[in-house]
Amino acid sequence: DRSFKSISSGVQRAFRATAANGYIVDLIEPARKNVLVSKPSSMSDLDDDLVAVEIKSMEWLISCPRFRAVAFDEKGYPVPMVVPDPRAFAMHKHWLSQQADREPIKRARDEAQARTVFYMTIHHFPHLPFSDAALRALPFPVRQNAAIDWGYG
Repeated sequence: DRSFKSISSGVQRAFRATAANGYIVDLIEPARKNVLVSKPSSMSDLDDDLVAVEIKSMEWLISCPRFRAVAFDEKGYPVPMVVPDPRAFAMHKHWLSQQADREPIKRARDEAQARTVFYMTIHHFPHLPFSDAALRALPFPVRQNAAIDWGYG
């Protein structure tokens, strides 16, 4: 979509872009282990291009199984998608929603996203149990809290 424009937050280069129809995307990456050696990722060398914002605990999602599917674009062409496992995504978002240092509006959005993906997964992908050992890349308290709050396991 050529209507996407970066949304700058002042001095820093933007990590967020919005399309003419209001759709918003963020360029994100796991937090760097050594800030002296590496630099934030960018889509290109252009000065006005997006630069990834670091997300704590994102390495959990990267360590969990990948979910592969095919979507279709607005012209009907297939678009292969490789995304985090929906169970890991839901549990990660649930964990984020419980972080006291997170902005209240983001916490509410995180919980809504977590519950939505949780219910979609249990209803549309019953072959993906939330108790799966493949999700052990997520810390035990993250998995346990989701199990307690959502009543499974």
